Amino acid sequence: MGLNATEAEKVWLAEIHRLWLAGETVNTREMMVRLRDDLGPGFLPRKVNLAFGGPDHISALGLHQIEPRSPLFADADKLIRAVKELFRQSPNTTQLKADWAASQIGRDLSYTARLLQFIGTLGNFSSGGTGSLGTGFAIMDISRDENVAEFLDYQDIESQLEREANRYRGADFGTPRVLAEPPTSAPMLNTAFVLMQINPANKELVDVLNGIKDACALFELGAKGGRHPA
Repeated sequence: MGLNATEAEKVWLAEIHRLWLAGETVNTREMMVRLRDDLGPGFLPRKVNLAFGGPDHISALGLHQIEPRSPLFADADKLIRAVKELFRQSPNTTQLKADWAASQIGRDLSYTARLLQFIGTLGNFSSGGTGSLGTGFAIMDISRDENVAEFLDYQDIESQLEREANRYRGADFGTPRVLAEPPTSAPMLNTAFVLMQINPANKELVDVLNGIKDACALFELGAKGGRHPA
């Protein structure tokens, strides 16, 4: 896939995954101290590649770096296929409940709630849900057309991981050169410049940016999205 975690990132991701499966709270400061000998000097949680999750959580791409044969992938494949069939039978479905999902894969409710949350990191399968990083999703929102398309387009886990990796490879995380150079053109009137963290593969950030643009439009202001290293 062309995305390779460093050894320190693998140590970090493995510990986050262990805590996540156990339903324990991730405290990055405590982890830095506890894992320092394995992480090596200079490691900072905020520098973990966003493709792999981030400082306090792990994504499907991150799990693939440390446990490519994790049963989570097989269960995710089974559940995604079940939802794909559900959409064919009931196109207007907007939510997935953990108890229904558990019945489809033959797993307990606690594990399945975490699986629902995990599936959201495999692509645009989710628009959020009820729950938390520690407990997973009791209900997952699949109300957007983009969610439906992601389920209907699904082929298999390896292809999906490759698609998700491509999204990150195509993302630009460069630092904007704001005020770094003198202006070379006239100022843009009636335009708001939005400076925020933005990552095309992070649906929540994209939704926030789009919301800002919609609000600006109400006042007849254009909005230009800035980029900031996430």
